Amino acid sequence: MVSTSLGTVFVFSGLLEIIIPLALGFYVTRRFGTRWKTWFVGALMFIVSMIRVPLNTYTSQLVLTVPISPLTYSLLIIIPSLTAGIFEETARYVGFKYLIKDYSYEKGLTYGAGHGGIESILLVGVNVLSVGVVLLMSPEVLPPTQLDALLVTPVYLPLVGLYERIMVMIAQIGFSIMVLESIRKKDVKYLVVAIGLHALLNYLAVSIVGYGVLYSELLITGFALGLGYWTYNRLRDEEIIG
Repeated sequence: MVSTSLGTVFVFSGLLEIIIPLALGFYVTRRFGTRWKTWFVGALMFIVSMIRVPLNTYTSQLVLTVPISPLTYSLLIIIPSLTAGIFEETARYVGFKYLIKDYSYEKGLTYGAGHGGIESILLVGVNVLSVGVVLLMSPEVLPPTQLDALLVTPVYLPLVGLYERIMVMIAQIGFSIMVLESIRKKDVKYLVVAIGLHALLNYLAVSIVGYGVLYSELLITGFALGLGYWTYNRLRDEEIIG
């Protein structure tokens, strides 16, 4: 019964983590008259930014060769947080500058929806949906330790993950507009700030999750709302939205 309830919530959350990004892409392209090509460029550049993963693995292995201490623990969080900021924001810049070559805010919104959308679909939605299907159809195929760990997962936790994906997509759109602003105004400070904020968000979200998922989600929500408000003001100033 527990596996059925949990599996249903996993499937529900996973499906929405796939459907919502696509629905957002549909809305943005229709609302602002942009093309899906821009959405897919955003998705592509996020995938390209994932070349940081082997670098993260290598540096983490180096850190783990020394005795564990508060410093090494911090480095295990700082390094992937910093590479996420550097690689993702640089990929955004390259995507706008050399692939899209159109610096309108409408294109920025569509790109951001693709960047954050594919992250939700590939890194979270597909995995969450797969776990749910296995729990519903054949939970016995999972290793006993993995199954036991899943069965003690609170039923609401996949829904928290779904909420987090929505907040992260808002933040990803904000970062996209910020990087775009760097090109529009020919001012690298916007790119530097985007890198720094992205790295800080990742670092703080991981660092405080040990105190409780709620604190991490509140932090992510704060960043998302702040970036969303900043983006809204840019669009309003250009009279793109009312």
